[in-house]
Amino acid sequence: MTLNRKKANLKSITKFLAMNQKLTKLKYNKKDKNFFVRRVNKTNVQCENLVQKLQYKNEKMKLAFYTYLKIKQ
Repeated sequence: MTLNRKKANLKSITKFLAMNQKLTKLKYNKKDKNFFVRRVNKTNVQCENLVQKLQYKNEKMKLAFYTYLKIKQ
């Protein structure tokens, strides 16, 4: 599965991660202002390169996810 950069949104990115990295859902930690990706085995993996605030989630989260995926590879 490939991710279309122009049409990517939170749902498609999460689905992409789930299919490629066996990750299920994205969780926002309000206290630390960090995003977590919840793995299938229920452990939380902090995505340090994800954006800090939810209001920027569309464009900035896309960029952060691409950065995160590049680092993971």
